[in-house]
Amino acid sequence: MPGSLSAAPLAPLVLVSLLAAPVPSAGQEAAKPGDEAPREITLELVMSDPDWLGRAPESPYWADDGASVYFSQKQLGEKERDLLRIDLDGESITDVGDAERGALSVEATKRSMIEYARLEILWLREEVSQLSKPKPLQAKLDAALDKADKAIAELVSGDLIGTDTSLDAAINKMEAFVNEVEAQARNRKLDASMAEEFLVRAEALIGHLVAARMTPLD
Repeated sequence: MPGSLSAAPLAPLVLVSLLAAPVPSAGQEAAKPGDEAPREITLELVMSDPDWLGRAPESPYWADDGASVYFSQKQLGEKERDLLRIDLDGESITDVGDAERGALSVEATKRSMIEYARLEILWLREEVSQLSKPKPLQAKLDAALDKADKAIAELVSGDLIGTDTSLDAAINKMEAFVNEVEAQARNRKLDASMAEEFLVRAEALIGHLVAARMTPLD
């Protein structure tokens, strides 16, 4: 596992996150003139249909050597999930075969899940920084990042209660980010498609934080 999170390359995270981009359903038709105006983008709308979320990466964790990240992804149109590996140089995503899968000894741990969520916050913050007025959203992400950092420090020190308390706080900060995105979308301060992307990624991130919160200490 990498010793320094701040120095970890973000390329694999960007690629994995791109896999979570919304994928229209096969029968979905493009909007036509005269159709109803687009609905207000809210978290409830984004979560109301799996097609909004696509086949999001699940249960990410670091490889033993820290040179790649493993994650699961639902097969298109099937219930089964593939195990995939993405290298830190961001050059390739590999389907892990049965032979390699059987040899793997690493599974998602509480720490690896928190570290991955922390990287997701950093990536999302980088996207937000490209906005013309990023400060309100950045402030929410900075607060979530601070709580994630605190959770890792407390986990390293063996303070499981403190770790879970900090994770709860990080989740609350991410929910505040979601609320701010929805408010900016309503007030037309944030482009609807950008708001949709932020909401999808924030919801996935919150899910990872919740999963880390529910995972016992090894």
